[in-house]
Amino acid sequence: MVASRWLPLPILLTLLLGMPAWGQASSARSLLAELRRVGVRVTQACEPGLLGSFSDRRREIRICPEAHDSDEEVFRTLVHESWHVVQSCLANRGRVGTRRARPIARLRPDLLPKMLRETRRSDLRIVRSQYAPEDQLLELEARWLESYPEVVENGLQTICR
Repeated sequence: MVASRWLPLPILLTLLLGMPAWGQASSARSLLAELRRVGVRVTQACEPGLLGSFSDRRREIRICPEAHDSDEEVFRTLVHESWHVVQSCLANRGRVGTRRARPIARLRPDLLPKMLRETRRSDLRIVRSQYAPEDQLLELEARWLESYPEVVENGLQTICR
């Protein structure tokens, strides 16, 4: 009879996600730790049609794994929603709060051309067609930063208390 043992988390993640995802798994753990630190929980309960969402009132990110085609997409959604947390902190003096979120591009307008250049064309179309004008910059920023998890983690560390 083989004794049942728990595998250490890094080994388990390697087995589940494979070696190429090692950095991604490590980044996901770091993001989750920062979100816990600022009082935001991450759950897997979602409304149909969503990939993820952030509620400042509930202090909660919802990720919908079943709506994604890959673990990489789930991770990108976590990064995206985590940036919405940073935007909330920007508007609420370093805390997650209910005042209207603020895009960092309002403080750094020089970033806008880079955002527009680097964001996927399909995402730009979605932002323009499915979001109210006052929400488009918030969403554009979050979609752009999906490719920069280290920037999002740094934002959580430095902007959110």
